[in-house]
Amino acid sequence: MIDSARGWSMVAATFSLLFLGFGAAYAFTAFFPSLEAEFQASRQDVALIFGISGFLYFLLGALSGAIADSVGTRPVVLLGVLLCGGGIIWGAFAETLWEAYLAFGLGIGVGIGFFYVPAIGAVQRWFTVRRAMAAGFAAAGIGAGTMLMPGIAEVLIDRPGGWRYAYGTIGICVLVLGFVAALNIDDPPSHSIARRAGTGLEGATVGQALGSRGFVLLYLSSLALSLGLFVPFVHLEPYAIDKGLGEGTGVFLLMLIGVGSTLGRFVLASLADRIGRRNALALMYAGVGLMDLVWYWGGNIWALYVFAVVYGLCYGGFVGTAPAVSADYFGTRKLSSIIGWLYTSVAFGTLAGPPLAGRAFDLYQSYDLPILIGAASGLAAAVLVMLMGPPRRWR
Repeated sequence: MIDSARGWSMVAATFSLLFLGFGAAYAFTAFFPSLEAEFQASRQDVALIFGISGFLYFLLGALSGAIADSVGTRPVVLLGVLLCGGGIIWGAFAETLWEAYLAFGLGIGVGIGFFYVPAIGAVQRWFTVRRAMAAGFAAAGIGAGTMLMPGIAEVLIDRPGGWRYAYGTIGICVLVLGFVAALNIDDPPSHSIARRAGTGLEGATVGQALGSRGFVLLYLSSLALSLGLFVPFVHLEPYAIDKGLGEGTGVFLLMLIGVGSTLGRFVLASLADRIGRRNALALMYAGVGLMDLVWYWGGNIWALYVFAVVYGLCYGGFVGTAPAVSADYFGTRKLSSIIGWLYTSVAFGTLAGPPLAGRAFDLYQSYDLPILIGAASGLAAAVLVMLMGPPRRWR
């Protein structure tokens, strides 16, 4: 079944699931000042909550992708939703910083780790002609969540109960609405039959893919980019407060990243099908690096607005394009597993980047160094993608 109506319903369900999960994750900057005050913690320590969560949900894609390739997508995705929603609710009752690490690590981290890669991998199997477009539309849920959830979180935090009430409400929504979305995610019938029979699937095995030059370069590019990629998602609100821009400005900037991200998944991911998906991926990586330079050099709020929107455009575009590039280079035989292994690179970058940015601020009272590292990382990632060469055929 190729580019079917059923495939587009899969895109809609995945959009909804990613909206909820990543919206909860990327609303973190709205909670940053409250968590810093609640636990009397340094910025490095608070940022580590996000770092642990991101590390786990990108790292576990390799495991969840392999399980989904073996038993099917739906049961793995349903388990992820239960873990994610339950963990957020637990986090709302955390009394110590260590309990917050456990709750959000096991909840958001393990939960998203079990539904992100399998759901995106399933979408890829329903499409051939408009693969990047479909992946971009599905992944637009991440952008929409980034655009809306920080603002929703800020409103909820201002209600009685503060950040605990906000996280509890978000957790319940993830649990209930995410479960409904997950029930609608599955593999194409042809893939399910071939998986059970062990025949008829095209593409590389996991071992073949991981040993290929294309995968190594794609992995290194993703690792380089991720070192600076999530620094704004964690530190924009405290950055804006430090600069005298007022509370809520950082949240608004993150929402602008979400606006750009949503547009990028619709516009740039679709454009990638026409100009070449690998070339488009390299351009988007370079765009992230260049926008970090705008953030560094920008001397006023308007420069920050430009940074946020264009950064979001590039981020949204490559999140939709990278899985399609993986399918181009390695086929769909073990695609969820391969994407999962690829995303372990992002796990290490996410674990290191935001906490080290917090450490840099604690030491130097400035975010200049991590911003410049982010710029260099994005540009290096673009060069690595261009060195990949053309895809090969797997038999």
